[in-house]
Amino acid sequence: MRAVRLIAILWVVLFASGVSVARAGTITAVTNPTGPGCTGLPCAGNTASFLTLAPNNDDASDPGPSDNSFDVTEYFTSINYLDVTATVANSAGVTEYFSLSVAVNNDTGVTWTDFHWSLIPAVFLDGLDFDYASISPDPTSSAFTSLIYSEDKLDFQGGPGVANNTPVFFTFSIDVPDGISSFTLRGVPTVVPEPASLLLLGSGLAGLGLWRRWHS
Repeated sequence: MRAVRLIAILWVVLFASGVSVARAGTITAVTNPTGPGCTGLPCAGNTASFLTLAPNNDDASDPGPSDNSFDVTEYFTSINYLDVTATVANSAGVTEYFSLSVAVNNDTGVTWTDFHWSLIPAVFLDGLDFDYASISPDPTSSAFTSLIYSEDKLDFQGGPGVANNTPVFFTFSIDVPDGISSFTLRGVPTVVPEPASLLLLGSGLAGLGLWRRWHS
């Protein structure tokens, strides 16, 4: 009886002191997308939000998307990254989220040939991943036709790419584990030079080399 009383008292003390003891597994706060990928207008349109309806639900809704969702809207004005940082409350398991709407707008003046999503910190088998164990449902893109998929990275490629002043839409899942206090979702577009541009660059470098040899 004394042992039971002692345990009860300890639990009361832990709660009163603010120590985490299996609280609800929710994302408690999220920042709007920020970073060098967008400077000036229309960066005010960058938004992000997470909705948690079912904490600790990892793979519970498979096959199909999670009941927990997140929305992200990003405007890029330069070829660089934007970050969304989420604050996490510890829980008794993994909470899975699905992107109902991730809209990324190209205002960089060039056509994107690739787009990359990554999770930070990228620690092997830490539980923070793009639903890598079950992959349900598969990640999708409205503009890219192929995907290189890993635990903490989604590399979208192929297809027509994303022209200037054009949006691209993505869907994917994120597993948020117990034991982390925050994580960052990073998005970054890239532009791969066309073969003709590479040939022109190679010819220019070769010509420069010949010119140097001629004048040496």
